[in-house]
Order: sequence, then C-alpha cells, then structure tokens
Amino acid sequence: LASKLAAKELQKLGKSKKGRKKSKKSFLGKEENQRSSSKSKIKSLNLSGKFRLSSKSLPKVETSAVIDDAQALEKKKIDEDVTRRFETKLFLTTHSKKDENEIAFTVWDYGGQKVFYSLHHLFLTKYGVYVLVFDMREMLQSEENMTEDPIEYLKFWMNSIRLHAPVAPLLLVGTYGDVVKSRSEHEKVQDRISETVGQFKQVVGNNDNNLCFFPINNKSGDGKDAISAAIEKETRKQAFVNTKVPLRWLHTLDRILDRFEPYITFNEVREMAKTNQITSHSEVTNMLSLFHELGVIIYMPATAALANIVTKDPQWLIDCIGKVIRDPNIHGYNDERINKLGYTRDVDALVQRALVSQDLLEYLWRKDVGQVDFLIDLMQRTMLLSKWNFKSSENRDRMFLVPSMIEYVEPIEKNQVSASCDLKLNFNEGLPTGVYERLVCLCVAHSGGTKEPQQPKIGNSSAVIWFGKNCVQLSKVGQNVECAVESKTELPQILSILTSVLKKVNADVMNGGLKYNTLVDVEGSWISVTEAKEKNVRPWADSTEIKKEEAASLNLEAFLENL
Repeated sequence: LASKLAAKELQKLGKSKKGRKKSKKSFLGKEENQRSSSKSKIKSLNLSGKFRLSSKSLPKVETSAVIDDAQALEKKKIDEDVTRRFETKLFLTTHSKKDENEIAFTVWDYGGQKVFYSLHHLFLTKYGVYVLVFDMREMLQSEENMTEDPIEYLKFWMNSIRLHAPVAPLLLVGTYGDVVKSRSEHEKVQDRISETVGQFKQVVGNNDNNLCFFPINNKSGDGKDAISAAIEKETRKQAFVNTKVPLRWLHTLDRILDRFEPYITFNEVREMAKTNQITSHSEVTNMLSLFHELGVIIYMPATAALANIVTKDPQWLIDCIGKVIRDPNIHGYNDERINKLGYTRDVDALVQRALVSQDLLEYLWRKDVGQVDFLIDLMQRTMLLSKWNFKSSENRDRMFLVPSMIEYVEPIEKNQVSASCDLKLNFNEGLPTGVYERLVCLCVAHSGGTKEPQQPKIGNSSAVIWFGKNCVQLSKVGQNVECAVESKTELPQILSILTSVLKKVNADVMNGGLKYNTLVDVEGSWISVTEAKEKNVRPWADSTEIKKEEAASLNLEAFLENL
C-alpha cells in the first residue's frame, strides 16, 4: 500500500521531477540486480546481525496519512523496499518458540598467541556473549607437572573481557570431557577455579549441574546442548538483542558492505545515509557505533582521525595487521623470497628489535598496496605502531616501533639509570597485556619529537628512554610499571608525562576501564601521588597532568604536541 501511495504521489509531482528520477535510479531501477546479489548481501548481514528483528520492532507504515512532503514520501518508500528484501531472509522462527525469531551470530575465534592480545580492543565489543574454553585436564594436574598455570590463563581472559565488555555474559567451557568425565572430577575442577571465577559477576553458571562451568565431550557431543541452550538464554536477556533497528540504517549498512574497498570514509557514509533520509551527524555516528558493537564493522570514534574511517571488512584488517604482528616461532616468513628481495635485515629488525621499515610494510601489504598509508595511519592511531625518529642500522628512510613485538626482543639490564625506583604505576586487578608496550610506544614517540633525540634501548620488559637530556627507565615488574629517573629534579615533569600518556592509552585503547594507582617514593614509603599532593610533599606536589576528558578528545599528534 505504501508503494502504491508513493507511486501515486510521485506521479502528481510530475515525471520531470528530480526526486522521482533519483528514486527510481537508486532503489527501483536496480531491483533485478538487488535480487540477484541479495543472497551474498543477506548472508553477510545475517551472520553479522546479533540484534533481533521482528514484526513488532519494524517501524509502522501510516497508510492513512496524507503525504504532502516528497522527502517523507521517499523515506517511507525506502523503508518499504528494505522490509521486503530482508523479511524473507532474516525473519526465521525457532523450533521451540514460533513467536520469536532465530538469532544469528557472528563467531569470532580470538588468537591464542600472546602476540595477538594487543588487538583485543579492536574486537572485544560490549554487545556479545563470550565463551572461554579451557582444558579440564590441566586443572587436575599437580603443580610440578604444569608448564603454565591454567588459572592465570583464565584470569587473563576474564580480565580482558571485563575490561572491554564489562556486562557481557561469559560462559566457561571445560573440554576433554571424554577424559575428565566423572562427577567427582568435575567437582575438583570446580574447587580449583571457583575462587577465581567468583571475582567475575558476569560469569554464567551451569545451574543444572551446580557448576560454574560447562563440561563438554567433543567426541560424543555430550554437553553441547546445554551450552547452546545457555548461550541462547543469556543472549535473549540482553537489551541490545531487542533493540529496534531503523530499516534505513540496515539499508545504509547494505550499501556500505556492498562497496568493493575494505574501508570507507565517514563522509562517504554520510552521503550514503542522506539517500536514506539520515541527515543528522549524531544519527550516523549512533548507527555506526551500534554496528561496530555488533561486530559488523569496525568504527572507533575515539579521535577525529579514527572517526573518519569505517572498516567494513574486519577480517581484512585482521589479516593485514597479522602480517606485521605475529609470533615468529609459529608464523615465520618465506626466507628464500625475503633473501632474494633484500629484506633479510628488515625482518631481523622486526623480530629482534621490534622495528619495522616502511619498505617491509609495503612488501607485506603488497596485495593491498593502495591501502598502505591508511593501514600505517590506523596502526599508529591505535598504538600498534609508533614512528621511530632515530637513526637505525638498517639505513631505511622510515622506521616504526611495533610495541606488540617487544616480547621477542632480548632483555636489557635493569638499574641502568638509577639504583632505585622513583615511582610506580600499580595495577591492582592485573596489568593488561599491551598497556606497558603502548606506554613505551607513546614515550618513544614523545622522545623522538624532542630536540636532538637519543635512540632508546628497548628490551622485552624494560626500556631506557630519553626525554630531552633526562634519562628514564621503565620496567614491567609483576603488576607494576616501575620508573627510575636519572635527574631527580625532573621528577614532577616525568610524572606528568607518564600519567598523561597512561590516560591516553586508557581512553583510546582500554575503553576507559583501566584501574591503577600512581605511587611515589616518600622517604622509603610508597604513597599515592594524590596523598603526596595533599600533604604538599616536594617534588611531587609540583606535578601536573592532562585531564581525562582532554586525553580522550585530542588526536594523537595534538596529544604528543601538548606533552
């Protein structure tokens, strides 16, 4: 009926009206093409859509209203067109409840290697259900037979999920149910992990078996149904699953995903949105943010530069970053080809010193040569790369520090700057992977912008960096980042730089969820810098730092300039 009304009203406007021509060209003239390509389009949306679509959540079409506005008419016609296209593809009913719609999931399998941990902020979004898989056999091993503590493994992942998705449901799944199969063994696993799990309120319990985890036997499939049922039950509880999604948003998303390029600018999205009568900047931002949290696209508006790019193919981004950030012991390089092309020293620099040349980046991204500048810019702005403005033995024009690769660099001696530690950044709930490395990354970027910069010394858990003529050593010690300063008169300035840098890391990468205390040494006792300022203890009382809001709003270049 809405389509008939639209045709009738457009006919009144006259065939020469631009509105009609544009309408038919954009939405009606390509009807056959849309039908022929709808399978791949819908498949992409169906896999990505974690939200629920139902007849109850569709915008109502007011058929009795008098349509006297061409723009409103166009909008109604667009909604009707999109409804037709998606209704038969996405509105699937479950076997158990015919009045509810089936939920489609995007399934992300996160890399288990530590080198990939620094990418979590890109893909751990708040709209999702998380399943943490562990080996039950390891939980029953004696300590002397352990190579790594499985409890620390659980803690790491649960902390990461809580940091980036603090209210998302989390299920723990214990594998090797064919070996660990008795009730008494499951209770032993429960006893082993219950204290740790109890610290995380978002963990979903296995109430039917009175356990905090779900055992599964992947050989027989025993336990699979319980896990599936729990995932569905928890998903249906989430508010975002029942979010009403405007059809014009879905139509805009379809156009974004239909683009050949792996990324698109914000302004291009706005132009697409305008054809669907989305004219508000805030509505476009809200639309992109929702699709990001649902895992359909990647959109990070933390800074103006990041907000200008929408990555429509997350897997493409993972693949490109994974060519640089990789475990060299597992994912090596083609030595013969590398040698033949003269990149041997470049690869050695990446693996042994965490430095990558522009030449090597262009080689690794040779299949995406048109996106090299974009990828470098994105990795810099997400603190996965930092300009290395120092002389290097590779004699390359442009070099970058890759903080995630610092883990593979040989250690350097501690206490190179001072015999004592002057201040600590203490992370009570654990130092998240990537925080120390990004702290070093930004400090190196700041150092490279000073007059006559001296080349830093980077080790896997310690770094010596010069801020002008003052030398600082940062060291990762347990859950602390310790700082020793050569010139004690510069302590307030160094404290200001480090706390400001950490606020920037927290705002841009850690979703504002980092919890830490800044401790300073006062006559042999460690007290918070807040307490030192309240007591007017010198030199700490003289330190200043950037405000949290300012750290979040400034782009990286402006932030480093302010430092």
